[in-house]
Amino acid sequence: DHYAEIGFGGFAKVVDSIGGIRICLKTALRDPKAGLRLRAGCQKINGRQALGLVRSRDYPNADLQRVVNQRKVFAALMAKATSPGVMLNPFRLLPFVNGVVDSMTVDENDHSWNLLLLALSLRGSPTMATVPTGAEVWGADGDALSMDSSTEEFFSRLAHGKAVEPTADGNDSAVG
Repeated sequence: DHYAEIGFGGFAKVVDSIGGIRICLKTALRDPKAGLRLRAGCQKINGRQALGLVRSRDYPNADLQRVVNQRKVFAALMAKATSPGVMLNPFRLLPFVNGVVDSMTVDENDHSWNLLLLALSLRGSPTMATVPTGAEVWGADGDALSMDSSTEEFFSRLAHGKAVEPTADGNDSAVG
């Protein structure tokens, strides 16, 4: 039970501190609002480009693709940060650690080893979940999603240490 927060500028700084990340895109992305031009295929991107990619909504399915991109970038960042090329190289490790420390806000009882354990636990293929919701509703604050029994079951499973299972596309998780 820990808390960690990173802002946009800090996120870009962390990506740059490890020399960028390698990302693979199925289609090219040109988003003038994000100042982003990425080609289809695998490529190395810097912090500014990574930030643009995770924030871009310039897709037919907007936020849904954005979630997929956020997960791709996060997985690539964790894989690179915990790789031997960073962990065993003080010229990569120290800038990375300093970048993380300078960029993150953590709970007052957290220590650097909590961040290291988090990074190690998130490398590879962590289960990332989108909370299941009920119907779309319109309220005083605008458009929202309501909770239903699947939402309650999802949080109950998490509270009791039970796994949530990925859906067929592997991008979201469902209760099951």
